[in-house]
Amino acid sequence: MSSDPREDARRACESVLRLVQEGQLPRAADACRALTARYPGLAAVWAVAADISLKRGDARAALSQARRALALEPGRPDLLLLEAQALHRSGEVPAARAALDAACRGSGADARLQHAIGSLYSLMGFHEQALAAASRAGELEPSRAQYEFNRAAGL
Repeated sequence: MSSDPREDARRACESVLRLVQEGQLPRAADACRALTARYPGLAAVWAVAADISLKRGDARAALSQARRALALEPGRPDLLLLEAQALHRSGEVPAARAALDAACRGSGADARLQHAIGSLYSLMGFHEQALAAASRAGELEPSRAQYEFNRAAGL
């Protein structure tokens, strides 16, 4: 372990995310519980926990975890997107839309984030906003064919 807790937490999060990629969600969730206990003051740890909860279908836990992350780093667009995803899965569409709009306003020049925001707008039936986000992602990274495809398809 290094002397920097944030670096240690970052490495631990990467290990947990590898478990997720390998489809080992129960192990990833267990490892993440240990991380949130060890690093309760780091938003990145709560974001990983929220992502795992979403993948496991536990929208309520994901919402609580996303909000813990946002309490630590208010207004961070990727965390607002996580909150919007959890709210949407919980059936709270107006609140999900508000969080998604806030994520969009703060997403800046992050093409990946714009793409994810556009995808959720599309899933929620907000096609004009989805198209705008897809177009922005394509402008930011014109070499990514997926972004251009999504824009052309109107998401």
